[in-house]
Amino acid sequence: MWTCECYSVPERKQTVSCDEGSDLLVLVGSGVHKSNKCECPVHVFSSVNEIGQWIICRSVMGHANHHPTPGKFRTIAAFRKQFIEDNPHIGREFKVCRKAGLRPNQVYNLMSTKRNGKEHMPFSQKDLHDYAAKLRKEKSEGGSARAMFTYFENMKDDNPDFFHVFRQADNGRLLDVLWVDARSRAGYEEFGDVVCFDTTYLTNQYRMPFANFVGVNHHGQSILLGCSLVSRETVDTFEWIFGHWLECMGGKAPIGILTDKDVAMRKALRSTMSQSCHRWCLWHITQKFCKKLGKNEEYLDLKEDLEHAIYDSLDADEFEMNWETMMERYTLSKIESVWLEG
Repeated sequence: MWTCECYSVPERKQTVSCDEGSDLLVLVGSGVHKSNKCECPVHVFSSVNEIGQWIICRSVMGHANHHPTPGKFRTIAAFRKQFIEDNPHIGREFKVCRKAGLRPNQVYNLMSTKRNGKEHMPFSQKDLHDYAAKLRKEKSEGGSARAMFTYFENMKDDNPDFFHVFRQADNGRLLDVLWVDARSRAGYEEFGDVVCFDTTYLTNQYRMPFANFVGVNHHGQSILLGCSLVSRETVDTFEWIFGHWLECMGGKAPIGILTDKDVAMRKALRSTMSQSCHRWCLWHITQKFCKKLGKNEEYLDLKEDLEHAIYDSLDADEFEMNWETMMERYTLSKIESVWLEG
């Protein structure tokens, strides 16, 4: 049976009180829950006959005790999403704005301005985000992803040492991709002692971070040792990437690996490269000097001495001596001292 939301009578409740100092519950009255139900008789009753067909057995279509408000269809998600599908000009406007660099929330604000306010919008901002996700899925299934894998296959045909692997969600959505070309695999054999893994370089149009493995050759030049597109920066994702990257490199783990201070990376490395020495990337640390130490009255001199200790020390003993001298020279707050000692 399908009914109007105002069908039937509102549920009644009883309120109770407890005498002070006693466990005795006393019924003090009854009330009615705040509800839309007002004994409206509208309903449709159906059943399935012997051959599996639905038959309407009874229907009452006259509303009573309330006034139907079709204009409130915006409270029903299915109607809002169907409105976007039935009005293709909304999709075209959304795509034009996205190509211009606007985020979905900015597109929604622009559309609401044209319609004299959000209260006049026939769909919500979340509906627009869902529409954007649908477009991304369609592109990944039959557009950009297909072109990328076609390119990978061509590279594999050209050189059998080209390596690539990907995984998908249960609904077919592309999650993570890893690829390493033949030159990177050869470079790792010679210059794979220390590797830097970075996910902060950029993100693509699908908001998937681009991560890369980078080493340094005998000329002091950076060399690429592998690339990946990351769906979510979680332990499971990084374990998948590190595991397949090691598989590509013949199971040879680097002596040392540098990353940012991401907790998920640290846990993933502990399970996949437990023998490698894991250190935090120096660039990420120095970028936080201003945030962590910027309020210190002697910040400029402090920063100069920090950089001197980091970059001009020739060995570990000299670094420790310069660092201790710097810590004694300046008056640091407790928070600053803890961060520097950590």
